[in-house]
Amino acid sequence: MTYDSTSRRRSRINRQYRDHLLRRLIDVVGGIVAMTVIALFFSFILINWISGCGERFYTGPDTWVQGECISPLDLFRDQPSTEERSQ
Repeated sequence: MTYDSTSRRRSRINRQYRDHLLRRLIDVVGGIVAMTVIALFFSFILINWISGCGERFYTGPDTWVQGECISPLDLFRDQPSTEERSQ
């Protein structure tokens, strides 16, 4: 049996504890990121369902308006202002 000094044993225990905390932190942060991505995915599905994505809304005899679909890229597009839309 080899003799381990108290300071070496303490430093080994501290290193193991640090490694354990780092693994735990990576697990927690990874879980938070995964849940955020899943929540965003389901929110876009819900928004498109509420807005009537792809459905036909009949406005009169033989006329309809197609429901507009929303994509994640719409968040980053510049929308025209109300003055530009009215022209």
